[in-house]
Amino acid sequence: MAAILPIPTTRTSDYLSRTRLVQQIQSDQVDLLRLQNQLSTGRRIFLPSDDPGAAVRAITLQRTIERKDQLQINISSASAKLTVAEGSLNQVSEVINSVRGSTLPVIDTVATDNERKAVIQEINQAIESLTHFANSQYQDTFLFGGTRALEEPFNFAGNFIEYRGNEANLQSHVEIGRLFDTNVSGAEIFGGMSDAVRGSVDLDLQVSEKTYLSQLNGGAGVAPNGAVQLSIGLNSYVVDLSAAHTLGDVARMIEEGAPSGSGITVDVEGDGLRVNPGPGGLAIVEVSGGRTAQELGIRQDAQVLTPFGDDVNPSLRKTSQLSDLGGTKATGRINLGVTNAGIKLRATSNGAEFDGVDVIVAGGAPSGGETAVYSAGPPPELTVTVETGVTRAQDVVDLINSDASVPFEAAVDYFGATSSQQAGLGFVVPQTFVDATSGGSGSSLDLAAGLRLTNGLGEVVIDTSAAETIEDLVNILNQPEYGLSAQINADADGIDVRSRRSGADFTIGENGGTLAEDLGIRTYTYTSRLDEFNRGRGAVIEGVNDAATRNANNLTISVTDQGVETTFEIDPIGIATVQDLIDRINGPVVDGGAGGAVVASLATVGNGLVLSRADPATTASGGLAFAADTLTFSADAPGAAGNANFTVDVVDTGSGGLSTTYNSGTGAITVDLGGSTTETTATIAADISTAVAGYTVAAADGTQPAATLAATGVAVTGGSDIGFLDPAAPATVDVAYAADTLTFAADASGSAGNDNFQFEVIDSGSGGLSTVYDSNVDPKTIVVDLGGSATETTATIAADISASVPGFTVTAADGTQPAAAVAATPVAVTGGYDADEFTVSGELADRLGFLPDGQSSVTSAGASVQAEDRNTQEVASVFNTLLRLREALKDNDTIAIGEEYAELDEDLNRATFARSEVGARLQNLDVLKIRLEDEEVQLRSTLSEAIDADIAEVISDFTARQFSLQASLQTTANLLQLSVLNFL
Repeated sequence: MAAILPIPTTRTSDYLSRTRLVQQIQSDQVDLLRLQNQLSTGRRIFLPSDDPGAAVRAITLQRTIERKDQLQINISSASAKLTVAEGSLNQVSEVINSVRGSTLPVIDTVATDNERKAVIQEINQAIESLTHFANSQYQDTFLFGGTRALEEPFNFAGNFIEYRGNEANLQSHVEIGRLFDTNVSGAEIFGGMSDAVRGSVDLDLQVSEKTYLSQLNGGAGVAPNGAVQLSIGLNSYVVDLSAAHTLGDVARMIEEGAPSGSGITVDVEGDGLRVNPGPGGLAIVEVSGGRTAQELGIRQDAQVLTPFGDDVNPSLRKTSQLSDLGGTKATGRINLGVTNAGIKLRATSNGAEFDGVDVIVAGGAPSGGETAVYSAGPPPELTVTVETGVTRAQDVVDLINSDASVPFEAAVDYFGATSSQQAGLGFVVPQTFVDATSGGSGSSLDLAAGLRLTNGLGEVVIDTSAAETIEDLVNILNQPEYGLSAQINADADGIDVRSRRSGADFTIGENGGTLAEDLGIRTYTYTSRLDEFNRGRGAVIEGVNDAATRNANNLTISVTDQGVETTFEIDPIGIATVQDLIDRINGPVVDGGAGGAVVASLATVGNGLVLSRADPATTASGGLAFAADTLTFSADAPGAAGNANFTVDVVDTGSGGLSTTYNSGTGAITVDLGGSTTETTATIAADISTAVAGYTVAAADGTQPAATLAATGVAVTGGSDIGFLDPAAPATVDVAYAADTLTFAADASGSAGNDNFQFEVIDSGSGGLSTVYDSNVDPKTIVVDLGGSATETTATIAADISASVPGFTVTAADGTQPAAAVAATPVAVTGGYDADEFTVSGELADRLGFLPDGQSSVTSAGASVQAEDRNTQEVASVFNTLLRLREALKDNDTIAIGEEYAELDEDLNRATFARSEVGARLQNLDVLKIRLEDEEVQLRSTLSEAIDADIAEVISDFTARQFSLQASLQTTANLLQLSVLNFL
């Protein structure tokens, strides 16, 4: 209650008395208004200033109550969703139970077709019903799509059912700081995605200067505000790395933090940092108990003189370049001048072929005419031609980076620069750097080859050639037509690819390359277990002992070589993986193998095991020599005087007949055939002998047709005068008169290409080049008529024969030699033979996929036999079970019917557990709801204590204030009636 203002007892002015009385009345009226408001509202305070402490407490309580109210709304919404889901799950269980009951009577072989057809009809209805339940909705959201709640989670894709949701759950706050799953994903209830093809290979992303520190150590990153300590001799230097964001930043900071002249450099290459100590040695340790050096992979407690650095295990990101996978790029750093001229080189492709590149800097380039040219060698060379005194290091960097034909990218090296602004501005000095690059390894991903996928709708080739980043590759794999779910795996070191299609056989294989294996997503690998083949039935059936195992797993390979058949029995004992099987087949006969008669390997296209015969078919071939001859020059008289130098040139002017001219001054001998077609090497030799006095020329063969011969130097040597021990000898020399060889090759492999011909070249004098082939005689004849043409060569003859003789291709070894007559000559085309033929049979051969349906064996039609992929993957779902059960009933496959019946139990268990999970969540929500209601009562009670008025106290105060106001008014009235007359 407000205090009553006192009335002064001393002498006061009338104005002061009236003012005090008015203030008293106003104070009573304000108090009455406040009390009236408290009575009407029940609130004690209306403004924070009424009671600041209570107001702060009330605001906090009001906010808490508001949040609790929203939580109760969330709980009600979640309960409604889960209640609808529970109802759908009850019906799912009923449908599965109904199918189980109907399938059980038709498992045995006595069931009729009509009975099986009835069950098939029920399965069709069950699939429709389950799809409807799987797409249940609540307030326009789908309950079983995971967090993808705005589109139908289950859709038909041809004869298959595809899950388009995910495995996450929608969550809602049901308590302050607590999230609660408000739905169950369709994958958890019905089964939605396969989990068989997880990334099995660490893609081992290589680092670059742009690699973020947050990517290191599997994505754990590096602790912020770190530092490292460099120890050189007895001195220590602390390098602050708190401002570093990338590995390039770390490398530069350590180089800049090292003392001048220490020679310490840090390279970013391969899988981490490589610290190169200077001549004084180096240790890198932690600062103040930190872990920065350890996390950067450069901790080195003892001083060393050799480079060091560990794998920093960078995590994959969507933006990671595919070119940084599969190997490492060669790197190097060179100083092109004196100062400020350092550059760094990094190959654009993985591989060791870019190691050891010699960088040659040559001068002499015209102004603006600098060039960069790469040669693969050996040795590999990068030649940069510069303008001495003008070209700077930055110009070389720009030159290399602008030329796509140079397989390197360049950057300015800041190490040793006088300042970061001056780096790259130094002039280039011509010099050579030997083995300037190193560190390249592995190879790039074979993106051009792509992948082969089967996922229900036939085999398709996935084109990956345009992918540059992990995100590009994942987006390609996630295209809707493939029915896949691809993402970076949980460890951020590989890719997971999973099928979304129930009822489909899912495989990923090669398309002639190695991409699937490189990415670790091939479904048929050397490590694939044989007991997982055939949808878990296995390939090798284990018996009670080795003999029983051998009897149940017969794999027979019969090889026929030139009519002789040899049979190999492959021993199945101890075979667990595909690699074990390959090793066994390729092993010696004594160990149960084929002894090399056939070779087992993985398919290079698609998937499966391939058996290849050791002896492929060979093409028949035979040769016909346009034989060469040798002209021997011999001095007529012994002694050194016979030593001389000549040039021999055979030409054909086309007329005048054979003639030879000799220039004794120059030693030039020119033979002119003069249009004669009957000349031989013997007539040429005789004509030269006549023209060149003192020498006799003889032909070794003499029967070879004459042909033109380019000017050829001839040194007649070896002549000597008589000596004390050695008699005088005449000077001699042999001159090769060049010819050519025609090779006949059958177009098709095999023994059918073996044949005999009689070959002849004539010149009828007119009509031009023609070939007549007669296959009706033995041997078959080939007659080539030059037809008076003087321009024909062995190449044109070969082409004309190829066009005239079917089934054979004729080529000339040289092709430039002039055509000449050839007497009838036999030509035997031999060496062609058919490849080995082999047959594969046996129970194990069937389970491995070698045998076509209904066949007991398979015989090689080509060079090899490829098995079907029996290591197919699938989605473990109720839809997969029903679809495969339907097919088994159609085929009356009692074994498959029994297996799918057993799978129905798994599907029922999955639905039952999901239903139990939903029920448990509903119970949790009920408990939370009750607790929130109790908390709200307590909170509102506390809030009431802080801001609500005590009504009894307010009424009492209100009555007292009324009396106070009445007293004030009476006092005021009495005082205002007083005047000086009352005191006279």
